[in-house]
Amino acid sequence: MAKLFDRAITPVLNRIPRWVHPNLITIARGILVVPVILFAREGYPWLAITALLVSSACDIMDGPLARHRGIANGAGVWLDPMSDKVFVLGALFFACSGRIPYVVCTVILALEAALVLIRLFKTSEDTTSASAKSNAFGAIKTWAQSFAIGFVLSGNFILYQLSAYAIGLALALAGASFFRHLRDIISPRER
Repeated sequence: MAKLFDRAITPVLNRIPRWVHPNLITIARGILVVPVILFAREGYPWLAITALLVSSACDIMDGPLARHRGIANGAGVWLDPMSDKVFVLGALFFACSGRIPYVVCTVILALEAALVLIRLFKTSEDTTSASAKSNAFGAIKTWAQSFAIGFVLSGNFILYQLSAYAIGLALALAGASFFRHLRDIISPRER
């Protein structure tokens, strides 16, 4: 699926200046939580959502750009999920505070910490960067979290109701991602 997507956006990737490194795009994703928080707290929900969309575009582009340029490496493999976690957790705790129950945010934080720890353990057992990569559950989980944040920030009653489903989906996917990593540790398969 990634190869198909990479091929589809090749014309866009060819237009990105050479000085724009994929890891810079990844770092920008994490930093974009700041305007999301500021705009949300100052009462500009659509500007907060716009910053969320720009951040999501960064999340879409960094990996394909690295693969397109042949520079996908271990640093990017770790930087991408860390940037996702900084963005999502920052937005949940600070931009959506009071609108998503604190206990839900804390459960998400605990699951994200567990995912980081299990991936660190996998990497310590297998020094290839492949062991540190997220799985499909993790990628979809991040998108579900982003949708939930956008729904909450919109201030729209119907979208706010949908945020509960998106958060539930994200929690289920986080659990599935954790257990997939755990399965890889318990019964490693040929890579």
